[in-house]
Amino acid sequence: MSSYLRRDAERIRALVESESAAAEIDPVFFVYAVLMRAKGTAVTAADVHDAWAAAAEIGGKSSAHLVPWDALDGTTQQRDAPFLAAIRAAAAAGE
Repeated sequence: MSSYLRRDAERIRALVESESAAAEIDPVFFVYAVLMRAKGTAVTAADVHDAWAAAAEIGGKSSAHLVPWDALDGTTQQRDAPFLAAIRAAAAAGE
């Protein structure tokens, strides 16, 4: 049996990836699921970046992008756009 967070994470992932539903979910999607439940369609790109940064820290990953949203260049900020759209769409579908 899957939890409500797993179902939310799978829904968000399905909106941005074409991987099989049977594939293991990257932990960042669980953080996105919590973000979706906390902020709904009011989630911002900066929120998405913060969620990614938290998941990266938990996973022990290092990256030059582990800086506040405002310190990122525009190209790097745009990488969050598909995740922002997916979180908002999943939130809107659940409302």
